[in-house]
This record gives sequence, structure tokens and C-alpha cells, in this order.
Amino acid sequence: MRKWFLFTLFGFILLAAGALLPVQAQNDQWAAWLFDSSAAQMVYITGATGAIDAVTLPLPAPDYTVQRVAVGHRGSPFAYVASNDAGFARLMVTERDRVIIQQELPLTFSDSLEFVTGSAPFNGDDTTIALGYSLLPQGWEIVVVDLRTQATTHVLRSNDPLAMNNRLDFRPGVTPVIREFNGSRVVFTLVLAGSEGAGQYQSFTWHLDTLELTVNEVYPTLDSDRFATTGEVIMALSDERLPATPENFPFFQANTLHVYDPASASRYPFFYVTDLNLYRPRFIQNGEWILVSGDGITATGDQTLWMVIGRDGQIGGTLPSTVTMDSVWGLGNGFLYTTGGFSPGATTLVYAYTRNGLNAGAPVYISDAGQTLDIAWAGDTGTVESATYVPWTQFAEPIYIQNAAPPVAQLVQATPVIPTQVESPTPQALVVPSLAPISSFNNTVTAAPLLIAPSLTPPPVAPGDVTVAAPAFGATLHVGGLATVQTTQGDRLNMRLSPGLDAPVVARLDSGARLTIVDGPRTVSGFVWWKVRAANGVEGWAVESVEEDGVRLQTLLPY
Repeated sequence: MRKWFLFTLFGFILLAAGALLPVQAQNDQWAAWLFDSSAAQMVYITGATGAIDAVTLPLPAPDYTVQRVAVGHRGSPFAYVASNDAGFARLMVTERDRVIIQQELPLTFSDSLEFVTGSAPFNGDDTTIALGYSLLPQGWEIVVVDLRTQATTHVLRSNDPLAMNNRLDFRPGVTPVIREFNGSRVVFTLVLAGSEGAGQYQSFTWHLDTLELTVNEVYPTLDSDRFATTGEVIMALSDERLPATPENFPFFQANTLHVYDPASASRYPFFYVTDLNLYRPRFIQNGEWILVSGDGITATGDQTLWMVIGRDGQIGGTLPSTVTMDSVWGLGNGFLYTTGGFSPGATTLVYAYTRNGLNAGAPVYISDAGQTLDIAWAGDTGTVESATYVPWTQFAEPIYIQNAAPPVAQLVQATPVIPTQVESPTPQALVVPSLAPISSFNNTVTAAPLLIAPSLTPPPVAPGDVTVAAPAFGATLHVGGLATVQTTQGDRLNMRLSPGLDAPVVARLDSGARLTIVDGPRTVSGFVWWKVRAANGVEGWAVESVEEDGVRLQTLLPY
């Protein structure tokens, strides 16, 4: 019988969904295919009109089921493996409900579509597909099928001299997972059954034109995302060259985000944390930002959060702790995700337009109760705002990639704008090394000034334009209550990722900003801290008061 491998790193379960803070829906143009495995159905949704369409996938017989679906780069065709409990399986490629090819597979234990789908199995023009699968009792096979002629053009087996001479793993349960099909290059990763959550794997490039096989170091992990416009690849990895706390995690700790940069044909870490396990990085907003999740043990207990990271290795912001995401897909002007947070028992598709700043998004579609949907494909159908790319930060020596693909396009590099760091109305100067590490939760590392998305805080206010009302008589700061920011001379109050002066800044709050208090107080670094939530849903820790010219200034006033 076949085994369905769920691509779930570390066996992690997301926090229970809470109420999101939706933003005003954007009249943006995009389209998405969602997949319902229980009904073998594809659901089509557009952002511009909200149109909904449904397609039931053709199956060889009623007892066949489908686990995951790959979709061509342009939203068509669909590719999936239909199988039954008797162990029979067929590769199906369809255009909506029209069958293009239907190819019987040998007895297999698992196939590559159970690990990675998206558009990776298709070549650039969607005319050819590559599929890998493990064989029973042992070994594996990769086939390349031309969809125009329905012919199998290339086959690579684990017992072929090409694979044997390169000592590729052929143990029972090893599956070649297709990572990229680019021209005549098929990149695959060998994954052993039961090791889906491993830190690193061996990957190879199969050159269809020269029939050569080379080691590929671009994809050392399954947890990665490729930005097709530039050919860049980001991934969550364990990197022993940088500080980490692997003893806090049951298997391993992915303490870094690496990027493969085609311009230099090298891979290197551009972001790291000491006390988080990073996973599921995704390019968003036309590749300008990276959305990534992390979990860790903090002074206030276990914590999971979604962060937005810049190419310069700085935290651009965090989403509210109540946000849960099941499947995520980056778009030109933001990102899409599915969640059960809006309607328990159903799946909600949420679109976040991020050009005006980081936010948790607004729901655009809610499924029927009991229906589980995942994003199989999404793409832009309208104008995408031009991107400005800052240089990637390098926190360790690069690993140069042999036999790498040529760069897709040259990036237009821009000098990042670094705002002034403000801790209090009269801050001390902050001295930062050129490659200052970033720590999410502990207070042992000083972070460089952060690049903050503009609307993470209210618009700038000129000095003297805001009058903060005096607190009501007897009012106190308390969890569940409201607070108002009070600063002087147009200064902003820092909102930090955790209590402590060394924690990264996630937003800067103008005087007069109204906040909801969600946790606290905590006394750290000689200050009293409260965890607050801004109107746009961003959460962080802010100090209750500071010293200014020998006078105690209350920076959070009860409201």
C-alpha cells in the first residue's frame, strides 16, 4: 500500500486560531486554485471579481483518491497521482476535466507529488512534466513525459549505471522529489521514508541534454521557496557557524534562513535567530520580503509567530499571535493564505495586500463546513507594482555552487533606508557591528536598526500636533485595557519583539496612538514592559515609562 507523506516539519501544530484583524479589501487582480482532497475538486477564485468556479478531477475509477495536485506555471494543467488501497497508481495530467495523459505507474511506495507540488514538476512552458517515485521492494525511478506527444522521453532508475556510479541512495522507501524543472535540468532531492522532517538532504541535477548527474547544493532541504523571476531560492537551515540553541528542540533547530543567489552562484545565511526554529519561508510582495514562521521557548512560555524579513536580514514586522496559516502563497503585491481562524470547521482564504504595510489580511472566501482546502497555485492577473531590491546580507562565508544554473535576471540593487533608532525621548547612541546578529526572544544580542514597513506605525506627526489626554482618575494599565502613547518632541516609542532593550524593534508608535494591552507587566532591563497591540494588528512590547531630564515620563497612559 502507498503511504501518504504529509509535508509537516518537526511535527509542529500551529496555535489555536483566534480572531484576525482584517484590513480593507484591496481591488487587486490575482487568481488562485484551491484543492479539496476529500472531493478531488479544484476551486477557482479571483481577487478582482470574486468569481468562484469548481472542477472535479477525473479519476480512473471511483475507488481512486488524490492527495495533492501540481499546477502548471500559468494555472494549467493539473498533475496528480490517483491511487487506491490495492496499491495501483496512475499519473494523471488534465486540463480542467479533460484528460491529457493517463499513465499507469509501477508498484510504488510514494511519489514526488506527496512532498512538493506547486509548479515545480513542470518545465517552463508547461509542455513537459517530471515525476519521481519509489519502487517496491526497493529503488526508485524518475520519468519525464512530453504532454504534447504523451511519450516518456527520459527515464532515470536507481540501478542505472549513471545513478550507481554516483552512489545515489537506493534503499527501500527512498523517493526522488522533483524540486525544479528548468530547461534541460531536472533537480531532485532523495528523501527516505520517515525522514521528512530531517534537517538536510542530498540533491542532484539530472542534465537531460548531456545525460550527466551532478550534485546540487541549491536545495539542501525540503523547506524552501523559489522566486521564479530571479531564480533565487530561500530555505530554513541549521547552520553551526552561527549561534543556536539546539538543545531546546526535540530534533534539530533551523536557526538560519539561507538564500541561493544566482548572480554569485553561491548560498549563504542572510538571517538568523538563536532561540527560534524557523520554517516555511516564502517570498512575498514580488520577492521584496520573506514571510517565515518560527517557534521557540521564551521567558513567557512557548511562542509561535509569523515574521516578515527583508533581504537585508532585518525584521520588517510580525503578525498578531492569533494568526494561523495552513498553506501560503506569495503574490506580487502581498500574499495569500488559508486558515481555520475565521470559521472553525471550514477553510478561509485570506488575502493580505502589503504595499501599504504589513497586515493580517482580509477574508475573500469561506468554504463549506468540514471542507479542507489548500492553495495549489496562485498568480497575478493584473499590474504588479515595481519592486525595489536591497542587497542580501551575508552573515557567514558563502558556499559556492558548482554546475549552478545561470542567473535568470540581474537584480536592481538599491541602498536601504535605515530609520533612526529611538528607545525613548532622549535615547543613547547605539553602536552596532556591521554584521550584527538578530535574536528574536532573548536579551543577549543587540540588533542593528530595523527596516520597518511604512504603515506598521501611524503616519508621522509633527511636534505639537498631538495632545494626549490625561488619564481618567483612578485608571490603571491592565491586560485587556486600552492605552495611549505619550512622547515629546515628535519622538516615537519603540515596540519590541520581547521585553528588553536588546530585542528587535517591530514597530515605532507615534504619540497619541491607541493600543490594546494583551500581556504584562514584565520588569526587564530596569523598565516595566507591557505587550500591546496596535490598530493594524501588530503586537510587541513597550516600556511603561522612561526618564527624561531627571523627570519620569509616562509613555503608556491608561485610556
